[in-house]
Amino acid sequence: MKTGLVLEGGGAKGAFHCGAIKALYDNGYAFDGAVGTSIGAINAALVVQDGCYESLMETWTHIAPSMFTDFDDIEVEKLYNKELNRDTVAYWTKQVLKIIKNLGIPTEKFLEFLKLHISEEKVRLSKMDLGLVTYSLSDREPVELFLEDIPYGKLHNYLLASAYYPAFRLKRLDGKFFIDGGVYNNMPISLLSEKGYDKVIAIRTMSKMPYITPVMPSVDVSFICPSEDLGRTMQMSAKMMNRNIKLGYYDALRFLKDYAGKRYYIDSSVEDLIGFFCAGLEKSGMSKEEVLKEIAELYPDCETDDAIVTFLEEYAYLCGIEKFYIYKPEEFLHALKERAENVEIIKGRLKRIILREKAKKDKLFLDVTRS
Repeated sequence: MKTGLVLEGGGAKGAFHCGAIKALYDNGYAFDGAVGTSIGAINAALVVQDGCYESLMETWTHIAPSMFTDFDDIEVEKLYNKELNRDTVAYWTKQVLKIIKNLGIPTEKFLEFLKLHISEEKVRLSKMDLGLVTYSLSDREPVELFLEDIPYGKLHNYLLASAYYPAFRLKRLDGKFFIDGGVYNNMPISLLSEKGYDKVIAIRTMSKMPYITPVMPSVDVSFICPSEDLGRTMQMSAKMMNRNIKLGYYDALRFLKDYAGKRYYIDSSVEDLIGFFCAGLEKSGMSKEEVLKEIAELYPDCETDDAIVTFLEEYAYLCGIEKFYIYKPEEFLHALKERAENVEIIKGRLKRIILREKAKKDKLFLDVTRS
């Protein structure tokens, strides 16, 4: 059986790949090949050169915009945080004028970045397959390539071609112009499907760019998806990168261990979590049937079990309970109850976030946690 890894494009959101891949390897997974588009292709090459995640993790934990552009890291951070003052506006006005004059953002520094972190020799010596997608503007057609299709010495150029953002200054590669392969197939599951892979794990960034589903229905495809929004495509602040790496790791653990919860990580089945919750209601003397009925009515689009978990997680978030932790069901419910004991603080948070028509839900939460 051949098992492959597919990495969806998404710019800075690619940090999510990093954490997810570490979780997979830490839990005994190994891959015969890795493919991707744009940042997914670059991350795939980093995985292939090691046959693991070391280079990938090293690259993402030290990455900064100034490593592959001429932009100042501090000014980039200010722009993302909308911390605009006269100096910041003047700086970006100057940068925009320079980009217009140069007909786009130069890519020479990006190419050097790729050469510094990815060894073509190591990639070619690897036993893993590597594939990528780009799009030829010259021929007006997609280009899907495996490593053996790429001329020696051109790997970094084709990785750049796969990630060729529209704002980059166009340069010819082998006499042709290319742009980001995400315009055609941003998550190339079909590349591995057509190469005879039996099992594929695709790590998503939830990009809105198109992707092609597997051609062969016999291929077993699983998806690891982020439980929260990964931010903007070019948002490369250290804080966001670190958060997305951690999110990737924990969301992959949920995939591997089948943890309960969609926002939190609870080491039990959904049935066990609900069992602990209902046992607490009975112990406190509350009517289990009435509480469950009320929760179900508050979430009419959910099945009853999903409604209960959604209810608990929603308020766990509002109460500021730590996300990145593997909870036992009793730990999770205890943490929720403990935080809710200070009713005034919780009410203050709810007042800022919950609308008036949700008052019934708020009252139910406070009744349950104070019982």
